[in-house]
Amino acid sequence: MNVPRYEVGGLVFTWPSEAQIDGYYAAIVGTNLFDTLLWNGPSHPQELHTFWADRREDYAAGPRHVLSLAVIDPRTDVMIGSGSLRPVRPDHGVWDLGYALAPAFHGRGHGTTLVRLLVDIAFQERGATRLEAEVFVGNDASRRVLEKAGFVLEDTARGAIVKGGRHFDAWRFAMVRKDWDRHLHLSFLRLNAVDRLGHTDDTLLAHLLGVRSLLLEWHVPAELADAGLFHSVYGTESYRTPALALALRPDVRAQIGERAEHLAYLFGAMEKDTLYANLTRPDGPFHIGDRFTGLPCPLSPTELSDLCVLTVANWLEQRPRAGLQHQRLRSEEFERMLGFLPERPRAALMAAYGFSAPA
Repeated sequence: MNVPRYEVGGLVFTWPSEAQIDGYYAAIVGTNLFDTLLWNGPSHPQELHTFWADRREDYAAGPRHVLSLAVIDPRTDVMIGSGSLRPVRPDHGVWDLGYALAPAFHGRGHGTTLVRLLVDIAFQERGATRLEAEVFVGNDASRRVLEKAGFVLEDTARGAIVKGGRHFDAWRFAMVRKDWDRHLHLSFLRLNAVDRLGHTDDTLLAHLLGVRSLLLEWHVPAELADAGLFHSVYGTESYRTPALALALRPDVRAQIGERAEHLAYLFGAMEKDTLYANLTRPDGPFHIGDRFTGLPCPLSPTELSDLCVLTVANWLEQRPRAGLQHQRLRSEEFERMLGFLPERPRAALMAAYGFSAPA
């Protein structure tokens, strides 16, 4: 039997050895790992050995059955977690994703690497059309991992999880093939090392994904969501580290289309004070200063609105990581911006800043 094996992000994803299973048992038993999992954990190492024996049988049965992979740190040969793809309605391409990492390895980005790999396997190798994931409401770490991978929060199911005789609310996430097709843009970004650049206590790629996730929650047009995924790749007036040279603009257009790339360029090029100056003249004409050319760049009303939406998403995504002294950043300008925003981003900005509805 072929053994599945993937190497991504300095980790190996495969089946564990017996020694690795025993080591993983010792690493998870007695921890808080199971507080936010439906599973209460193994009562004996043999349960884990049986689980992995069953997963080998599933793999041998074919690609319509469960796939489980252990996460191995090749530097230590230690199993640090696992993830699974489970068929929900395989005839229709619907799968469920689950994962867990030993608590000692939380906060290192390994969960994001694992989930992204499982997503790619689901759509590339398992014929998925829809991928689902469910987490306890309040499990913000898992929520962020899923959103970084491109999942969209679809609803909150009250009392959907039963554990220990108690009912808990669940966040229900999903990704459809259309989302994943857009997610392929991430390969282009990673190829250009966007995941290795820092941004507000995270990576630039994580920030770009977070912005795109907000935009998708706001139901913006696809072109604007794609612009959000690339909005800072040329650098900005305040983020002076360009991930992509302007000479690569044709390559970006090939990825996301002409209009989305144009919006991403405008966001990177704009001198922010010139954007905010437009908010004092609601009837136009509108323009921004282009920091790359040194020339004014005219804007249509739609382009101005789109740049305002990108500006709000860009800030709200990173605002939780900003210091207390920055929480009311650009308050006057953002309040003026309310009249230029569609309903959902306007509501999000009002909630963040406590603004009243514009007259």
